[in-house]
Amino acid sequence: MASEPGKDGPTTKVRVAAAQTAPELGENERNLDEVVARLGEASAQGARLVIFPECALSGYLLNDLDELERLAEPVPGPAIDRLAEVCASRNVYTVVGLLEKAADAIYNSAVLVGPEGLIALYRKTHLPGLGLDRFAAHGNTPFAVHETPIGRIGMAICYDIRFPEPTRLLALQGADIIAFPSNWPSLERPAPPSAIPDILTRARAIENRVFLAVADRAGEERGGRFLGRSQLVDVSGTVVAEAGHEEALIFADFDLALARQKHFVYASGSFETHWFADRRPDLYGPLVEPDLWPRTPRRAREAALTV
Repeated sequence: MASEPGKDGPTTKVRVAAAQTAPELGENERNLDEVVARLGEASAQGARLVIFPECALSGYLLNDLDELERLAEPVPGPAIDRLAEVCASRNVYTVVGLLEKAADAIYNSAVLVGPEGLIALYRKTHLPGLGLDRFAAHGNTPFAVHETPIGRIGMAICYDIRFPEPTRLLALQGADIIAFPSNWPSLERPAPPSAIPDILTRARAIENRVFLAVADRAGEERGGRFLGRSQLVDVSGTVVAEAGHEEALIFADFDLALARQKHFVYASGSFETHWFADRRPDLYGPLVEPDLWPRTPRRAREAALTV
C-alpha cells in the first residue's frame, strides 16, 4: 500500500505498467486471456497499476451496430469478475478498455478494477468518425478521480487527449495518474502519426503536472494499422518509458508527491507561481458555450437524435 504523498513520512513510489497488446478482432475470450497473462506478468515485476488499450477485449475496427451488439460486454459481468479475481490474487489494479453493453446503449468504455472488484467505469466522451466509435453512444459519465491505496486515478480514452479539458478537469480534482487506454491509428493524413505521442502526451502531463499512463495497441485490423508507442510520462512532460510498434510491456516508477505539487516559490515575495490557483476561470466562460464553433454535419445529426 502506498503511503499518501505530501504527508508526514516517506513518499512511496508506485510502479505503473502499460501493456501494449494486439487484440484479435472479435476474439473476446482470447483477448481476455491475453490481458490476464500480461496483468500477471506486470504484477510479477512489481507493477501496482497496469493499463491496457482501448477496446482491448473486442478490437476496434467494427463495421456496424450488429458487431457492436455481439462483442460488447456487460459491466459488471463475467469479464470484470475475472479481472477482479486476478487483481485480488496479485494485489494489483488495472484499467482496461472495453466495449460496454449497457441497458440504454453501447459505449466505448474503460474500467478501473482492483482487489476490491470494480471501482469505476468511464465512457468515452469524444468520438471520432472512425471504427466502432461511428456507432457507439457518446459517453455520459462525468470525469472523476478515484481514491485508491496506490493513489488518485482518473481515466480518459484515446481521442479525449486531443481536448485539453478532460485532463485539466481530472487534475483539478486531484488526479495523480491519468490512464489513457488508446487505439492510435497509424495514418499519414491528415496529421503526422507522431503528433499525439510526440506532442500531446507531453503537453497534457506538463500543463497539469500529472502522470500519464497511455496504453496504445499494436497490430492490424481490416487493413488498418495501429501506431503503438505506448508511453509513461512524468509531471515534467518527460517520457520515462515508451514502447515501439510491436507488443510490449513498459514500466515506470511514479513519485506521486510530484503530481500534488502545484505551488512553486522560486524567490519568496518576488517570484512564485501556483499552476492552478493562478488560473482565471472568471474569463473562461466561452469555453462551455456549445455554439461558439459550428458543429460538423455529423455532430449536428447526432445532437438531433438525442433531442
